[in-house]
Amino acid sequence: MQISVIKPGLLSTIQDLGRYNYLSKAVPVSGAMDTLSARIANIAIGNHENAAVMEFTYADAIFKAETDILIAYAGEGAIFKATNQTLPSGKPIFIPAGTIISLNKNSTGSRTYLAVAGGWDVPEVLGSQSTFLTASFGGFQGRQLQSGDVLFSLNPSAATKNIFNKLQGDAINFPKWSLARQLFLPDKRSIRVVPAQEFNWFDGRSIIDFLSSPYKISLRSNRMGFHLEGAGLHRTEKKELLSTAVTPGTIQVTGNGSMI
Repeated sequence: MQISVIKPGLLSTIQDLGRYNYLSKAVPVSGAMDTLSARIANIAIGNHENAAVMEFTYADAIFKAETDILIAYAGEGAIFKATNQTLPSGKPIFIPAGTIISLNKNSTGSRTYLAVAGGWDVPEVLGSQSTFLTASFGGFQGRQLQSGDVLFSLNPSAATKNIFNKLQGDAINFPKWSLARQLFLPDKRSIRVVPAQEFNWFDGRSIIDFLSSPYKISLRSNRMGFHLEGAGLHRTEKKELLSTAVTPGTIQVTGNGSMI
């Protein structure tokens, strides 16, 4: 299966679930920002959940199906449209050759994931197909997608072939069922924290608010960290930490009290 990129959008890359075991070598995990949506897109068409997907940041992308393709998308960053119809998320969609697909703005999120039957055919680097832009490796030629790029899929599984055969025809086709995000994970989760030695730098009231208030992941988040929207932490000690390496899960408090 084959597609061509007409308009790549703001930032579109190939990602899987991440590149692990190399943090000690200064190689970050990379991978999909929203791993659940990436998994849903893959599972919907019978792929392994770690198959390479396209990650779109916001919308404004356009691509063309050069052959008949089977795709699925998930995530709240964009709404897919083709031939004047809205394509549903979380379900397998047969797209006939020659179809132009566009991503349209969805104000409720920032990232969307496109899976193709078999997964995108890009090489593994250090055990992952994820793009690491800073070092220019992984994904599609180590870079974000550009106009004119042509991408191919790997061989699909038997389950994926079965889905493709049932939906294949002359027009866009998809089943009635879908994989809703709520089936896998609730929108709200409790997160436990372990205080570090600097925890007593903050005043008691803001600590109570921090431990009891809801937080929302900001649309400004990126692979360096998730920005949290909610009650801030206010310092009683006018101290600053030297910049240092952190591990996934560390909460950093900025000068204005917001958290990453």
